[in-house]
Amino acid sequence: MFANNPEVVLHGMCLLLGVDDEVFSGFAQAPQQFYGALKDDPFGNQMVVLSKVIYLGKSLKWSTATPWNLWSRLSKLPRITVRDCLPTFRVAWKRRRRRWSDVSQIGWVYGSIVEDLLTGMRIHSMGWRSISLTPEPPAFLGSAPTGGPASLTQHKRWATGLLEILLSRRSPILAVMKEKLMFRQCLGYLFFLVWSPRSVVELCYALLPAYCILADSAFLPKLGFLVPMALFLSYNVYTLTEYLQYGLSIRAWWNNQRMQMIYAQTSWLLGFFSVLLKILGLSETIFEVSQKDQSKPTDLTGADDPGRFTFDSSLVFVPGTAVVLINLTALVVGSMRVLWQAEAGELGPGIGEFVCSAWVLLSFWPFVKGLVGRGRYGIPWSVIYKAAVPVFIFLQMCRNE
Repeated sequence: MFANNPEVVLHGMCLLLGVDDEVFSGFAQAPQQFYGALKDDPFGNQMVVLSKVIYLGKSLKWSTATPWNLWSRLSKLPRITVRDCLPTFRVAWKRRRRRWSDVSQIGWVYGSIVEDLLTGMRIHSMGWRSISLTPEPPAFLGSAPTGGPASLTQHKRWATGLLEILLSRRSPILAVMKEKLMFRQCLGYLFFLVWSPRSVVELCYALLPAYCILADSAFLPKLGFLVPMALFLSYNVYTLTEYLQYGLSIRAWWNNQRMQMIYAQTSWLLGFFSVLLKILGLSETIFEVSQKDQSKPTDLTGADDPGRFTFDSSLVFVPGTAVVLINLTALVVGSMRVLWQAEAGELGPGIGEFVCSAWVLLSFWPFVKGLVGRGRYGIPWSVIYKAAVPVFIFLQMCRNE
């Protein structure tokens, strides 16, 4: 990441000096933006809407100060000497010292994989406020990883570090009760910190339709599934309007929706188990570097296709492959069973379970294509063999019901 705006320091000064209670302003934060980003965000890691809706929501102040009106304010001040400034400087310094009196250390907080978020949360917990810095051109630009391995590795690293913060003494829940972190700031941080625990819930939801189909049961009402369908449609329509509101395409919305499901059941799930093994004392978390400057992958015809999902033999692809194999098996077995039960006049899973299972496969479509792909666009056989173990266990559980 690099400074893209040559006046970023001046813009930051304008924000910190442009509010009424500037003595409480701790820092100015800029949303994460990327250069050379792929069209329609095929890997769901540009976080355009997320940064506008959630990330900037943790800021408590917005300022309209600009370099020009700041300069006009300064130019209108009367000329004074350094000697005249000393009393004012002493008062301001005493105010700052009073706010720093309960802090043993000041500076960047290390010891975490996501030290940037931890540092910001620590400053907020001390009672300082942050201001949103959104100049044009953007203040800072970074490089978003492309391809499946780099994207999933990055999210696994984030999920691991976020869960470590949630379970540590620096948790925002404790900061609300014991320190000066505001409740809505706590909610903003918790949205990210629960990524890993959320993966377990999402995995259960992804396997529930397949389980009902294979076990010849149902979790949705036969005739009254319109209520959950209405909730499903309302959520997707609402998120779609958010993307359209910020000038993004429907394709970008769909890419982010499916990648969030993929991240949750692959990267975040492994991050959850990494922290669990660390708590049990069986392993230690390490910083996994995501290769961002990859050369553009090419298909078998030699054409560049940087937006296409790629695979390798990493363990992070095993959960997603297992989910796809289970739902594919459920749809095939369930369809054959429905035909047989229709002739016998028996009742089995309803249409709702089949729709949910098909939606899971649609969300994991890159993995479905990877089962028949070749080269880096295909799932390696080593990953398929590893995924076959949990698939076999799951099928045995359904058979015993």
